[in-house]
Amino acid sequence: MADTKRSRTASFNISPEKWEAFKKKATQEEKNASWVLLDFIDRYLEGSEGEGETSSVLREKVARLEGQVELLMGLQEEVREIKEWQSRIRMEAVQQQRAIAELLSTPPLLSDKNVP
Repeated sequence: MADTKRSRTASFNISPEKWEAFKKKATQEEKNASWVLLDFIDRYLEGSEGEGETSSVLREKVARLEGQVELLMGLQEEVREIKEWQSRIRMEAVQQQRAIAELLSTPPLLSDKNVP
């Protein structure tokens, strides 16, 4: 009867170049190759293999979207400020038009009749 509680050694065929590239990447990520393979097997058995890559892609997309939301909020604030300036300028223009109209409707202070 086989002892199922002991660790097993697995072997498989892989090209030397691919194995070296795999070990190099694991080392760059401060992991060892065995740990990466065991982690993959665990995730595979749980039905979540590739989830790590998917979640990192989603995190990147969320970060990009958050940046875009911040940009849009900033632009929205600028639009609000521009509308306020437009409103102020319109009010000033109306006041100036009223002042000009009032000046035009007022008789001149001096006329030819007042000049000796």
